[in-house]
Amino acid sequence: MPEMSRKKKISMVILILFLCLPVFLASNWGLGMMEDIALSHAPADWAASFDMGIADFYGMTMRSDEQKAVCQRFLEKFPAPNSKRGYAAYTIAVCVERTVGLTDTHSREAYEKFLDDYEDDPFSQEYVVEAKKALVRLGQKY
Repeated sequence: MPEMSRKKKISMVILILFLCLPVFLASNWGLGMMEDIALSHAPADWAASFDMGIADFYGMTMRSDEQKAVCQRFLEKFPAPNSKRGYAAYTIAVCVERTVGLTDTHSREAYEKFLDDYEDDPFSQEYVVEAKKALVRLGQKY
């Protein structure tokens, strides 16, 4: 078998890295590493948006536990006022509802906590409407 040229070897390594990078970045470890870097070194507004983007990615990939953890860290890291706090709190309630093994009571409590904290928040009104719909769907009039 003929020996591969140096140029071909380098091309193969670059191709493998190019194909593996998205898998690494989408992994829990890769996302966690990016989140830590953003929270430690980026300006607060950018880091907050990036953090919620990571939470959304976890949600799109059906990793509710990780999504909930990112949102909880967001609420701890970014104090009020922040326009994304209501979204993070609402997302936590959605994650509780998606958690297998928890009862509707847990879900109702999570949505009620969100409403108690954010019902009057002007940045969270669309999530307030959705939380009220969820409570009706879960069998409680709100």
